[in-house]
Amino acid sequence: MNKCLKVLVFLCLPLSLFAQLPYWTIQSQSITDNWAAASVAISEQYAVYGSFQYENEKGAVAFFQFENDEWVDKGLIQPQNSAEGDWFGLGLALDGNQLLVGAPTDNFVSGLPGKAYIFELQDGEVVDEQILAPNINPGDAFGLIGDIEGDLAVVGAPDANNGNGAAVVYRKINGIWEEEATFTLGAAVNPHNFGASVSISGDWIVVGGYETNPGGGGFRHTAYIYKYENGVWNITQVLEAAESNSSATTPNWNSAVSNTELLFGFCYIPVNNNLKGGAIPFSLDDEDDWQPGNAFSLPGLTEEYLGRTVSLEGKFGLVGYYGFQEEPLDSTQLMTIWQNSGPATWTELGRFRLEDNSGSIFSGIRNDVSGDFAILGDFSNAPGNSKAYILDLRSFGTSSDQEVFSPLSVRLSPNPVSDLLTIESKEQQIQSWQIFDASGKVLAFAERQSKVENIDVSAFAAGLYYLQIRFEGGGEVLPFVVER
Repeated sequence: MNKCLKVLVFLCLPLSLFAQLPYWTIQSQSITDNWAAASVAISEQYAVYGSFQYENEKGAVAFFQFENDEWVDKGLIQPQNSAEGDWFGLGLALDGNQLLVGAPTDNFVSGLPGKAYIFELQDGEVVDEQILAPNINPGDAFGLIGDIEGDLAVVGAPDANNGNGAAVVYRKINGIWEEEATFTLGAAVNPHNFGASVSISGDWIVVGGYETNPGGGGFRHTAYIYKYENGVWNITQVLEAAESNSSATTPNWNSAVSNTELLFGFCYIPVNNNLKGGAIPFSLDDEDDWQPGNAFSLPGLTEEYLGRTVSLEGKFGLVGYYGFQEEPLDSTQLMTIWQNSGPATWTELGRFRLEDNSGSIFSGIRNDVSGDFAILGDFSNAPGNSKAYILDLRSFGTSSDQEVFSPLSVRLSPNPVSDLLTIESKEQQIQSWQIFDASGKVLAFAERQSKVENIDVSAFAAGLYYLQIRFEGGGEVLPFVVER
């Protein structure tokens, strides 16, 4: 695996103030299947991504441990009773050294009921394995999504009850995970894929899904908020997005809660590929009500393409962005990075453009965040191309004071620029570069073997752009401004 550097602009500050964001690329040498990294999870010590097609769809999880400022490949995790068609490796979640892994099966094809596993990790090895197998029907997709925190876990079954969906809650008692509750919704609200998104924080669980025909047609994203009081889980609030006339949707991984903050994303996908979406932050008030803030706004981006996937922990949140374009290079998968600055108030820190986004076109970027680190899954339909990126958030001042980034290895001049932009690499040969705008659309691209490049930007409109440079084993992204 390689550690490289991206530089993301603080969009709310002058261009002269920007953060250097180091990241690692992790890629298992044991997994070459299509669609690996379709599920990811991270904690302060461990990182994982799943490959549900491994060994005739038995599935496996690539396992990495943080050692001496590097993520070290620790091999693969598979359950003791794995079987073909399990799709083990979806529904990943990590909390400290506890790993939740779903095995929803290939749904209606295999005829197998889904299940989930909880592993205990220690010193780079699995030291305990427990299986969660509720009384649930084949084809219910139990294990497609899950979350774990402390002694509490929740697993989604979005195809249960003929597609209405369900979520099953577990609690660890005397070291054993026991089923505590099953959440379902009545037919009166026309639920669909309830349990496609689940998130835990303390005594709160948020379960996302859809409602069909809420106003006579179309779909509406929802998030049901449960609170644990006096030994019982009760719905306290329902979040609803605007209704869409879309005739096609997909599971959305669109709700995340941490302490007193909550993110609710929504993104509809009609047949004609015109998206409609957004993301709204909420904050818990003194009356235990979740109050909305202003919807996320992205300079240079269309909010309708926002909110496909979200994650949240502590002061950092991730919100995915997706945009259809006509050319292959322009198909855009961006992850926007945010920092909490007050109740339901968020500031964008920067954007990360995936290198190979063919697999995430229709389902969004899988992502997770925990303390100092965030992970993004870059899954591809080309064998051996799937990988994951781990972003080092310590440069944004999370829980560590350690200096983790080095001086810039690339210099841009002038910046701002009006006609000719010069790139000077201090150390490595530049292998390729591309310029993309704030929406992620690639405007210029070239392959090179040099340390100095002169780029004509005289035809560019005034505005903010990003230069992404690739070296051997790494790269940098730098913002620059074109003036007119």
